[in-house]
Amino acid sequence: MAVGEPDFPAPKLVQSAAVEKIRSGDVRYTPAAGTPSLRKAVAEHLSATRGTPYASEEITICHSAKHALSGAISALVDEGDEVLVPLPAWASYFDLVRMCGGTPVLVPPERRDGVRPDLSALSRALSPRTKALMINSPNNPSGYVFTREDLEAWRGSRSRRTCGSSATRSTARWCTRAATRSRPPRSRKTSRRAQRSSTAPRRPSP
Repeated sequence: MAVGEPDFPAPKLVQSAAVEKIRSGDVRYTPAAGTPSLRKAVAEHLSATRGTPYASEEITICHSAKHALSGAISALVDEGDEVLVPLPAWASYFDLVRMCGGTPVLVPPERRDGVRPDLSALSRALSPRTKALMINSPNNPSGYVFTREDLEAWRGSRSRRTCGSSATRSTARWCTRAATRSRPPRSRKTSRRAQRSSTAPRRPSP
């Protein structure tokens, strides 16, 4: 277990591009969602490699995984919603859910190695209030990477459970796409109530 610290240096190409950018003087603030050219390049890459078309307007460039998660959760989670969080997980992920008025449902990993997601436990943790599954891959802090078999098994177990319409939408792609769409701002009252929430996870997996 460790922080998400790379154990290798930045590629030479990246180093050279960074130095060249600094020397060019073009170092002012960029649009909050990222430069149009970068968003376009990311959209084209995702469309070509993920089997799903993306437009540049659906892409937001984030400075970290936590930044991206906070935006996605803010766009998706309302008060009373539940988010399944496979353990181990970085501690702040739970508070991102609570901040939006939701409840993180912490699901322990398989006992055989302590890092592999327990898909049966995830299925049992589904409820009519489940809004999303947080897929943290590569996992922080264990480094475990979800396999295709993991995701297919999760999709299959989810389709066999009838837990309300919200539970059927808890997929990574839905989270990613929905987070790019605008939504009405939260009321100040709701935001303050969510920030004061310190409720512990109510339904840990058996």
